[in-house]
Amino acid sequence: KGVTARVNLKHYVSTMRSLSALEEGRVDAKIVASEYCRLAKLQTASPVPDLAPIFRRAFPKGHHSAKGPETLVAVSMLVVSADVGNIAGVSQASIKSCLVKTVDATLLDRADLAKHFSLSAALTAAFGNDVSQSLGIWKEVADSGPNGSGFSYVDLAADRSGIKIGEAMADPARAAAMIAWLGKADDTQLLPVAQLALVEGLSEAEFTQNYSNIDSRNH
Repeated sequence: KGVTARVNLKHYVSTMRSLSALEEGRVDAKIVASEYCRLAKLQTASPVPDLAPIFRRAFPKGHHSAKGPETLVAVSMLVVSADVGNIAGVSQASIKSCLVKTVDATLLDRADLAKHFSLSAALTAAFGNDVSQSLGIWKEVADSGPNGSGFSYVDLAADRSGIKIGEAMADPARAAAMIAWLGKADDTQLLPVAQLALVEGLSEAEFTQNYSNIDSRNH
């Protein structure tokens, strides 16, 4: 009734670099690098600890909507890892002069949610929501394993919130309005506090017992 495949990836395979081969040209590497350097310099001069003010800084009034997707990738490079730039083909040489340590930013006082949110937004802007959603679910399934932190619907809520940002930013008809909104948004607007009450920390056995599988309507 179906096919199961086990894929063994070498430890040195870069997920971000591999993703860059999926769709070329959706985000401009030079603009991403320029935006990253702009944000890195601002963070160095005046550090901010939370994701919302980083987004407000990334999308000031008058920010050009045409480079919104690139700015989302740059934010994720700052908050998750500079390696995220690989999805846009950003070379290390192009950001060498401005490279900074990854910012330990938080969203609703949690660093993991800031990473989930910003990476999902960047992936959606670069590849669309199918890739971003699939990677988010894969991460939670992996976390439900013996050495993981458990399947988390809170993490998925942060993923989906970031995806909504990425979808709007990649749509020319909605990008300007989203930029204006991000320029004023706070943490509770990026991710409603009520989402913190969702179930998390589920082992694979607990998830299966409660929800059967990831396609279940009981989520």
